[in-house]
Amino acid sequence: KQLPSGLYFVALIFLFTPWWSAGCGREKAISFTGVQTVTGFNLETVTGFDASSMASFGLKTKTEEVPPDPLVIAAMLLAVAALIFGMTIGRKALFGAGAMGFIAGVLLLIFKARVDAKVLEVGKGAIQVTFESGFWTTVATFFVAAVAQLLIAKQIAHTPEPIAHNT
Repeated sequence: KQLPSGLYFVALIFLFTPWWSAGCGREKAISFTGVQTVTGFNLETVTGFDASSMASFGLKTKTEEVPPDPLVIAAMLLAVAALIFGMTIGRKALFGAGAMGFIAGVLLLIFKARVDAKVLEVGKGAIQVTFESGFWTTVATFFVAAVAQLLIAKQIAHTPEPIAHNT
């Protein structure tokens, strides 16, 4: 019964791995972890060339602050809640934890679709985004844990109560 809850902990560990990368063609220019997606980060982009500036090989750069993503934050908060709920005793807690895990997985898929659409809009097809194994492992772990918890909760619901014998 504790194993599915432990999977949420595993999913949270995958926050520290590369989640997605962007680049041109098959060249990765930059990679982002789940933690960066949750906390936000600064993105430095090349905006042109300045022959008078030798400090950065003549490249003009601009730094943009990328804010934390609310969908990913919500997914991670749901994972923490599912971890806690899943360790409690009771069918309702397991159903709740399973539902939270499922919703967390769906939120990450919505995040992916939103990133893909934004990059297509901004990059006009020149920029490629790849979602890395850390991201996909997190999503899969959420769904596996959710299904396992829902099945355990269903099994508990169909398990008859032991008969107490008076002696």
